Amino acid sequence: MVRTGLLVAGTVLLAGAGLVACGDDGGSSGASSSAGPTLNITAEEYSFGVDGQAQAGLTTVTFTNQGQQPHIASVLKLQPGKTLDDALKVLGADNPDEAAMAAVFAGDPSTSFSGFPGLLFKGDKQTTITKDLTAGTYALVCYLPSPDGKPHFLQGMAKQLTVGAAVTPAPSDPKTTGQIAITDGAFTLPSKMESGTYLVVNNGKEPHEINIAQVPDGTTVADVDKSINGYFNAVGQTPPPTVPDFPANLVGGFSDSVPPGGSAYMVLNLPKGNYIVAGDSDDSGNTTFSATFVVK
Repeated sequence: MVRTGLLVAGTVLLAGAGLVACGDDGGSSGASSSAGPTLNITAEEYSFGVDGQAQAGLTTVTFTNQGQQPHIASVLKLQPGKTLDDALKVLGADNPDEAAMAAVFAGDPSTSFSGFPGLLFKGDKQTTITKDLTAGTYALVCYLPSPDGKPHFLQGMAKQLTVGAAVTPAPSDPKTTGQIAITDGAFTLPSKMESGTYLVVNNGKEPHEINIAQVPDGTTVADVDKSINGYFNAVGQTPPPTVPDFPANLVGGFSDSVPPGGSAYMVLNLPKGNYIVAGDSDDSGNTTFSATFVVK
């Protein structure tokens, strides 16, 4: 997924098809849909609803899109004493310098990884279990553009989020159904994909994206790329584009690229059907590596 706005230049994203590189399941049998504290985030135009409490360490995060437009929930850790208003001033500025960014954000927002759920289309829902939150104050923002080209966070889709100290005793890692490994340009999937909790690990030397989508029979990666890129390439034009019915149902992913050595959990609900696992996208928004699987 190519991130938008201040954080990364470009538009959006996703899709993929290709051959699955099959391997060992990489985890114990069984699945867990929750681990540690829970945080529920709901997206609409243009606001976030937040229920529950995120805490350092394992936190289960569920993100639901009840709006009509695509949305994403990205969390950016703030420096001590800084607030959401401080973050929005920097995010909304034209070409803020590195010193201004460093004064507000604890780390580089363009390379941070939270383990939060990824991009959602209308009606989509995703759950992840993150290990990467640390206690502190965060800005929760959607940086996607609306049809008129204005970023969602400048239209009110931003919220201050507090992550509490780790719970005691610390929750144990969830039982997993399998492991999805990312290398530089490929995915290795379990020999059988089914509903459950999957540990996603980046074994490559570069950050990499991952999105998992259920697609109708006969739908190709080119079909999905064309639909998504057609919409985002037209934002800001007159008249603004109509939000299309995207030919995919996003069931898994992360809001940021997984860094080398990074990992988090996806809780996947996989009805029968065809799926694509989409890797990085190029400057044109077309997927550069991918995999497919079928749930029978």
